[in-house]
Amino acid sequence: MAATIRVILGQDNASKLTLPTGILASLEELQGEIQRHFGLTEQVNAEFTRITTVPLLSTFMSQLDRHSAQKKKGGTAGRNLGLIMAAMDKDVELATTLMEPMVLGIYLVKHEEAEPGEPLADVGVIIEGVGVLRDLKYLANGWAVLLGLIYSLNLSYPKEMKQTFEFIQKVLMGLDGNRLSTKVQVLKNRLQE
Repeated sequence: MAATIRVILGQDNASKLTLPTGILASLEELQGEIQRHFGLTEQVNAEFTRITTVPLLSTFMSQLDRHSAQKKKGGTAGRNLGLIMAAMDKDVELATTLMEPMVLGIYLVKHEEAEPGEPLADVGVIIEGVGVLRDLKYLANGWAVLLGLIYSLNLSYPKEMKQTFEFIQKVLMGLDGNRLSTKVQVLKNRLQE
């Protein structure tokens, strides 16, 4: 049974942490989980917010939820979002097979014989062929943190994924959303149908 705890990170800084398997057996395990969850990921979130004045994880997740709600309703917007998510999944699968030469990417590790919808064993971020973050739990966290790292480290988008990152940056995150490439503008218009 899942458990949610409130973690106080500072005088004016508290967050919720959901433990999918419930409260951990020892205090050391709980401390390790808190450090994994709020360590570098929280620093990336803070740096992204400092640079853009937009909170990374909460904005990304709320926009993803908003667009996912359209998907549940069906219609053109839902089908189009399904195509986007399928393309993202395809990019992640590509990342797992080409991890070493990958400049930027996300990797997924599934348990052997895992069924669709089961929790992933690991989700992480790759920069220049090296796994720099792991234990992100969910694919959406991987995408958000990767975007945050790109901003924080002032990296360029990979050429072959430029439109994917432009969509995330400008449509989902609302950063510099007035200047869209033609392909992303068409996609945005279709989502709003």
